[in-house]
This record gives sequence, structure tokens and C-alpha cells, in this order.
Amino acid sequence: MVQLVEEIQPKLICASLKNSLSNFGVPDTLEVTSAVTVEPIQPPSSTTTSPHPGPSTTSPPSSTTTSPHPGPSSTTTPGHMENITGRFVLTYDASVYTQGTAAEIADLQAKSKKAFEQSLAALLGHGVKAEEVTTVWKTVAALIQSKERREMSEVICFFTFPVPSGDVATMVQLVEEMQPDILSASFKSSLSEFGVPDTVEVTSAVTVEPPTSSTTASSGSSGPSPTSPPPSTTLSPCGGTPNPASTVEGNFLLSYDLVDFNATAEELGKLKDTGTAAIQNSLALLIGHSVMAQDIQVSYMPVEAAFLQTKQSNLSIAVKVVFTFPCPQDIAPELLSQAVAQITEVLNLKVSIITSTWFSGTPTTTTTTMSTTTTLPYTTEDVHPCASFDDFTPQAKMSEYGWCEYDASTANVSELACLDAGCQNYDAETPYCYCDTEVKCAALGLTWMYHTCEREMSAYMHGEYPALIETARKQGNCSGLETSWHQNIEQVLEWPARMCCKSWPKKLCDVNAELVTPCKDPADFMPDNILDHGAGVNFTCKETLMNWWEEYTLLENASKTGCGGLQTSWGEKLVDFVIHPATYCCRSKPATLCEPDLKPLSPCKDESDYHPEKVLHEWCDSPTATDCGAFGCEDHGGHCYCKTATSCEAAGGTWMTKTCGAEFHESVDRVMIKALNAAANGTSCNDLDVHGQSLADSISWSAITCCSNWPASICNKDAKRMTPCKSASDFNPDTVMWAYCDFYSNGATMPNASTCQAQSGCRGDEHWCDCSDQSSCEAVGGMWQSHSCEKEIEQWTPEHHEVLQAAEADGTCSGHLLHGHTKLEDLTHWPAQTCCPQSVCFPNVEKMTPCTHKADFLATKTVSSWCDLYPAPSEADCVAQNCTYHSEWYCECSTEASCVGAGGRFTASNCTSETAWWSPEVHKALKEAIDKGTCADIQAGWGSLEQVIQYPGGMCCDSGKTMCEDFAAQR
Repeated sequence: MVQLVEEIQPKLICASLKNSLSNFGVPDTLEVTSAVTVEPIQPPSSTTTSPHPGPSTTSPPSSTTTSPHPGPSSTTTPGHMENITGRFVLTYDASVYTQGTAAEIADLQAKSKKAFEQSLAALLGHGVKAEEVTTVWKTVAALIQSKERREMSEVICFFTFPVPSGDVATMVQLVEEMQPDILSASFKSSLSEFGVPDTVEVTSAVTVEPPTSSTTASSGSSGPSPTSPPPSTTLSPCGGTPNPASTVEGNFLLSYDLVDFNATAEELGKLKDTGTAAIQNSLALLIGHSVMAQDIQVSYMPVEAAFLQTKQSNLSIAVKVVFTFPCPQDIAPELLSQAVAQITEVLNLKVSIITSTWFSGTPTTTTTTMSTTTTLPYTTEDVHPCASFDDFTPQAKMSEYGWCEYDASTANVSELACLDAGCQNYDAETPYCYCDTEVKCAALGLTWMYHTCEREMSAYMHGEYPALIETARKQGNCSGLETSWHQNIEQVLEWPARMCCKSWPKKLCDVNAELVTPCKDPADFMPDNILDHGAGVNFTCKETLMNWWEEYTLLENASKTGCGGLQTSWGEKLVDFVIHPATYCCRSKPATLCEPDLKPLSPCKDESDYHPEKVLHEWCDSPTATDCGAFGCEDHGGHCYCKTATSCEAAGGTWMTKTCGAEFHESVDRVMIKALNAAANGTSCNDLDVHGQSLADSISWSAITCCSNWPASICNKDAKRMTPCKSASDFNPDTVMWAYCDFYSNGATMPNASTCQAQSGCRGDEHWCDCSDQSSCEAVGGMWQSHSCEKEIEQWTPEHHEVLQAAEADGTCSGHLLHGHTKLEDLTHWPAQTCCPQSVCFPNVEKMTPCTHKADFLATKTVSSWCDLYPAPSEADCVAQNCTYHSEWYCECSTEASCVGAGGRFTASNCTSETAWWSPEVHKALKEAIDKGTCADIQAGWGSLEQVIQYPGGMCCDSGKTMCEDFAAQR
């Protein structure tokens, strides 16, 4: 305990005091300005003499006890009912009680206390009321000893209640029969009713406290005090034989702002009372080992500085705080004589967890005034947490947090040198140089220290621990082994085992343990991979497992019984929790311990068709330019849209790409992964939902790029690429279906009117320009965009191909509809005209003419012509070219020569080009008319054959009549 007291650093005690003062509503403008030192230990006596002004610790109060039955105690006091005190150990999430304002935290604590007392009353029954149940809480271990074991804290709850009927034996039996799981469930339910987080677990059986052997001087006491230690035959931690009068005394310097205590005498009295209570609570939390706030006596001594001197400087005053408490029975005597060189070790590890507040203080290294020392009978070969000593790594770090070792008695660092090195120097009264990095520490010739496994295990070479560890090694496990204060030895050694044993999870308490991972198979685990925890926090996969507590226990259970029904204390199902670590740490991802059958799949028919290296998405991320056009980008509502990496980077953006591999095999989209696996196992893609779409629709676009056998895919492995032609070999992929001059896309420039009009083949004005061919288009800054037959087919959806494939199999397009309404004949008409000699829907249709005899067809005869003339020339220029002038907007030229002469573009169509637009249905109808010798009642697509061929009609036939007109004349 002396070692523990001396290890309390100023910054830690200051943060704890501030937090406690805030909870009591007292201003927290104070600083602890000295190290904590231990006062000379007082000899056992009924009353101790304090070496300083102020109260001193006396013998703990005694009480008169009368036990009506052997074993557990009940107590009686005149005028009071008989009482029973029980105890159990409970863990809870301490972070819940450190968030919010002081008033909110106090309200939460009050509600929690009420919830526990109400729940215990309900379980006890027999007329016990909630208001009659009193609860007292003790920390099992000091807060500073918790190391980095998350934010879970362990406390002992003592509950006392009166026995209404006087039947003590019955109530004792009832208490002892309370099961931890029933208590946990009841507490959780009650806490929820009060709106308090229910992150609690009862971790021990309920026991009834034995009677004490002392007497009380207070007639108002009712029952055994839970602060009284149980009888023990071990040596007193404070030396000699057990004696409740043994005490430990320490002190530290504290400074506070006088302005905050500018109040009336009555108000100052209340502030002092609440401030003292805050200090007691804070120290009890730090010391632990069942030391309670009411056990600690606190007194104050002003330091040498005069009040006026302090007031004139910074309105703060320093006092020496002396605290004394009874020495508990659960610490071995050797701890009192430990070298104080390790003062800062544990505290440095925990400061960031306890508080983020930094403060000035003087963590000087001091020595205890105790004159006795003890040579430890054990070494790390005897006391270590591993399966064997060869497995123990004494120099391994218990934490990455370190400190600069400074011994004021040997270090020779001046204030100037300390400050020049970037360290902090404290006042001359207690010289100390604090360096927060290893580099600064080395610059002063000091040593940077870490809390190693060897140092950690030295704390277990005292008291009951060595014997318990020896027993565990002999029996091969830690089953049933705990300290006299009910501390489970397996739980005590778990953290050192994780940090110090090379073959963890093999350890002293489980020599045959096998590593449990989030992977499908432990062999798939990649321990050295980096797991991203967010917010810049990264650990290796093995380090992550070692820092898991509740989660690792869940993995162990899942490895035995499966993940069904398992979830974390915050409500996340284990099956979902393991996804993230498995993604980074398991070779067999997306398979996990909970979903071992999942495979990384692509949308392709076969994995051999999959091209993970192909770029599927590319975009410009966060361009910063305001003038998008200057960098070849487009302005989309104030945001630059850049189509190339060059323009993106020039505009201040980052060119991003996502490959097919990242989209599928490396995907973290669990919905897509499960859907692909279900499809591979035979479920229809149309029945699988992926974020509101069927799986077939979800992969349709990606499969075009990622799968070489597209449109065949995981959704339709028999699908094949179709064309609008009778035969795939007839398809002309490079034939241009349509083209135009583009002046708006990235890289194109709109010319002014004079430039456009001066270029042969182009026409336009200030805001537009149109060019009829590629060379003229590019000459004025445009981009020639052409749409080939191949591009047309690439735009088809898988359903286009499926419908065509079905029609091919049936030998007819009749009755086959796209999306349930578009006739396949209409869908293929235009691309088939341009890209195929014959259509897939009309594979054997003979090409016909509107004439009765094909020889009569005038293929090259001009049917229509026009002069595209813009802007119109002046009247004089128009007439000079033998054109007709209509207005300033219209000059009509009837011949190619006159049109070109006036600056226009002459266009003409002939009988061949006009009839080229006829659908196969028209040609089929013409053949039917020839065979029947009549056009009557013959339909040709959208109308009767006679109507459809009326244009260009007879003008393309040498006879001047169409076949329909010839047949009609013959009747």
C-alpha cells in the first residue's frame, strides 16, 4: 500500500480531485504541486499520534455483534431489528459515469443506487422494502492498477437489510441461494426502468458477511460495517501481527484559486466539507483494495509561503494535504518496502484514460521512511503468467506509454538545460524535469523507461499470489483459485499473459488454449496485418485480439457452439461484429467464423472470365479550381466535372479509380457478397434484393466491363451476345449508324460565327456551329462523335440479349417483347438496317421495290433536294447565283451549282436512299402482293401496303406507277 500511495502522481490525483469536486458542485480550480509521500508508520495502539496538525486516524469503530447462528452474521442493537449483510462482486462500464455535467452524473448515480436497492428488495421478498436496503460499494483494485483493460471497473457491493420476521437463518439461506445470472438479469431490468445504462454483470456468488469481533461505542450503529476487514491470519501489511489500528499515512501539495472561495463563512464551511468529501472519494478510488472514502482522514497544513505573497502573485494558495487510512489486510508486507523508483510507471499508463486535463505538479521521486526491507523469496521463474518460463518475455512492454526516469538525488539537470530540451521544469523547492518524449529525455542524458513484463510480475511476488500461482502450475489450470478477498486468479493474470506470453492464448491458466480468431479457420489469420480502427488508430490483427476482452470470450464461445444468439454488451450481433476484422485479418474473407461458407465471387459466369484489374469507375475527387473551363473541365453548378486525369489534376483534384477487384472480390458490401453466394447456390437473381434492386439489375452494368463472356453472368450462365442480324457473322461492328460534330464535351471549343462560316462544310452563328464531316468539324475546334454498330450493341441490357436469344431459339420474333411491351421487330429494325444484310427477325425477306417489275426501279433518280444555306446571302448575291430571294432569312436555290455558289450545302435524296428506310415488314408485304397479284388487305407495319409505299411511290418506277396502282388498274 505504501508503494501504491507513493505511485500516485500529482497529475493523476489532481485530475481525480477535480472530477470529484465537480461531482460535489465545488469549483475545481486546484493543482496538486508535489509528489505523494508516505508518513512514518505509527505503531499499533488504540490511538495514533499525528506528526502534524489536524485529525489523525484512530482505531476503526467497533460494534457489538450477536450472531444467532454459526457462520454468517446478523447484528442487533437496542431498538433496532436484526440486520444481515451480504456481498457480491460486480463489473460495470465506468465510462457511463464520467460523461455529462456533474449534476447529470450525480443524478445517474442516484438512480443506479435506487435501481439496485429496488431490485434487491424484490429478490429478497419477505416484506423487505427498497428503502430499508442500504448498499455500500468498494473498488476491488485501485483505479491506477487497472492498466489498459478498457473502461470496465470491478466493485464489491455490500448490501444490508433488516430481517422483518426475525427468522435470520431463512433470510441467510435466501441470500446465499441468489445466483449471479439472476442478479444480473434483475439489475439490468431495474436499471433500464430508471433509464440507466445496464452494462453490469454480477461475477461472483453472493455471500453473507461473517460477524466482527469488536464492539462499538456508538449506540446508533445497526449491524456490521462493511468497511471492517474479515479476520485474517496473515501478517499485517503494515508490519507485525494483524491489528486494526495499523495505518498508512501520505501527503501531497495542493494549490487552489482563492477567488473561487470568496464567500461567507457559512458558505466556506460547506465548501470545505464538500471539498474534503471529494478528496476522500478521489483517494479511495485511486487506492482501491477495499479502502473506502469514510476510512480516510484528511487534514490540511499551509506551506511556508506567506498568504500575501501568494495573493499578490496569482491569487492561488498552496496547502499540504495529509491523509491517513487503516491498512487493509489484502496486501503483503513486502509491498511497503518496494523501491519508489517505479512511482510513475502505472500512473503514466493510465493518465490518458482517467482524464485529458494536464496540470503542473512535481512528481519527484521520494523514499519511504520505513526502516525495514524484505528480500523477495520469489523470482520471475516462479511467478509469471505463461505456460512455461521459456514462453515468458520479461522485457516485453506492458504498454507503449513510457516515461523519462528522473532521480532528483542523482540527476544533474539545470532548469535552463531542462527548458532548452523542450521539457518542463518545476520549482526549485522540489526540482524535477519532465520530458514527454524519448528524444527530449535522451537529450538530457536521462533514460526513457517502459513498464515491462518483468516489472509487472514483481507486483505479484507478494502475499497470496505466489502460492496461488504455484498451485495453478501444479494442477495445470486456475480452476477454483482466488484470493481471500475473492479475486479470481485467472482474471488477475489474463492481461499480463496477453502482453508477456509468446504463445498466448496458451498460458498458466490454460496451457492447451488455441488462438480463436474471427476467421473461418485459424490458419487463415494474418496476425501482422494492420486493422483500421478509425480516427487514425491502427493495431495489428494480433494486437487487436489481445485487446479484446468481452469480444474474445464471444469468439471462444462461438468456436464451440456457433454464433447464433451471441451479441456484444452494446447489442451488436457477433455475426456482424466479426465482419470488419475478418476483412482485414483473414485470408479466406469474406468468410468469417460466423459465416464460414461465404466465398469471394464475381458477377461473371465463371471466375476465369473475371478481370479484377479492369477499371470500373473513375472520377475526379474534390477539384478546387473555380474556372473549370480553363483546365478542360465542365462547370456543373459550381463544381468542376473533369473527364480525364490530366484535367482533374490541373484543376486541383485527385483522379480516383475503382477496379472490378475492389468492386467485388475486395468488397465490404455484405449484401452484395451474400447475394452473389446465394446466386451461385442456385437462387434466382430476380429473387435476390441488393439495396432495392434485383441482383440481375445490380450487376448488369459492372459485368459488361468485368466479365469477358458478358452477357453471360452468374445470373444467366447460358446467355450469349446477340446482334440484330440473321447471323452473327453478318454483323458489321464498325459501320457508323450516326455521327455529329460536338462542341460541348471536354476538349472541344465552340468557334465564333466567322470561323464557323468560313470553314467549308460548316454553318453557324455566334452560339452554334454545325459541320457535316469529320475534317471540317475538327478544323474549327469540334470533336467528331460517331456511334458505331458495336457501340449500339454495348448499350443493350442483358434483357435485350435474352429476348433475342429466345427468339433465335424459337425461330421467330413474333410474341417476344422487351420489358413486356416493346416488339422485338421494332427494337431491331433500325440497327439491322444499318449493321446487317438481313434482320434476325426477318431472316429470309427478299429486298423489294415499289415497282411491279424490279427492272423498272429508278435507283438513282432524285426524289428530293434542298439547299442548306445559313446565313442567307444578300439579295444581290442570291439573285446572282440564279436563286430566288424570299427574305433576309431565305434564299432558295434549286440546283447544286447555284446552292454551292451562294455558300450553301446542297443535299439530295434518291429512290434508293428513300426506300432504304422501309422496314423488313414492308418488303415482306411487297413480296406477298407480287405473289397474290393484289395489294388489297395487305398490311405493312404501321399501315396498309398501298399507303406505306405511296412515297416515293410511282416516281421511282419507269411506268410511273407502283405495283399497287398497276394491280388496281388491271382489275
